[in-house]
Amino acid sequence: ELIKNSLIENNVILRDESNEEKIKELENIIENRGKKISWFNENLISISRDDLLNLRFVLDILNSQLKIKEDEIERKEKIIKGFQDVNRLNKERIKIIEEIIETSLL
Repeated sequence: ELIKNSLIENNVILRDESNEEKIKELENIIENRGKKISWFNENLISISRDDLLNLRFVLDILNSQLKIKEDEIERKEKIIKGFQDVNRLNKERIKIIEEIIETSLL
């Protein structure tokens, strides 16, 4: 009895608990942890889906802004091309006018 009490005090053996009770207790612990893990996974998946939807929304906005900027750049390039053509024509006219002035002075 003295040895048994010493082993119980040092947690070497447990007090008169049956193995079935220990097994049930462990099964309950495992079941509760499994439920917590399932709940965590479901919430993680839900949060991930929400984040993915938000990222897709941001991507759509950025793509539409990119399209607008590309259109603006295209319009500006056309305007610059038009100014270059006008400038080229004006240079040619200036050259012609200079030639006319030179010939009239002679």
